[in-house]
Amino acid sequence: MRRVLSFLTALFLLFNTTNTYAQKKFDIADYAKFVNITDPQISPDGKRIVIVVSRPDYVNNRYNAELVLVDVTSGKKRVLTQERFVVSSPRWSPNGEQLAFISKVGQGKEAANQIFLLPMQGGEAKQITKAPKGVQHFAWSPNSIDIAYAALNEPHNKAEIEKGFTAFENNQQRYVRG
Repeated sequence: MRRVLSFLTALFLLFNTTNTYAQKKFDIADYAKFVNITDPQISPDGKRIVIVVSRPDYVNNRYNAELVLVDVTSGKKRVLTQERFVVSSPRWSPNGEQLAFISKVGQGKEAANQIFLLPMQGGEAKQITKAPKGVQHFAWSPNSIDIAYAALNEPHNKAEIEKGFTAFENNQQRYVRG
């Protein structure tokens, strides 16, 4: 009896044509619906979270990112950055009154990452750095006023590099054996 019951159950599952197992196949158009959520940052008071939300943009062959503020208690979302395609590294000031983030400024070869400051009481984000090679990363000071950041320096042989002279040069002869 047990064998018959197992056999009938197996046949039922094998030939069952309900929609439980009939799922839509994954299509390339479905990829456009994907949303990438990264770098969640909890506010100092713990009531809000800011996240970076990225979506594919097939027309311009890039990902468009925006900062989204999420209220923890209600779940309401609000986009903080408008018309910026590259945003990253959101960081709350220690007192929670400002949000700093990195965004790309400029076009083509002149484009560089810079730090922007957004007041959380309202208002527009303001660019606070003009590093020629762009900002790599940054950190708030505990006083919520100062920001330290790391940026690349211009190379000492910039003119030679622009002319195509990029050869390695060893100024310390002690490493050369002859």
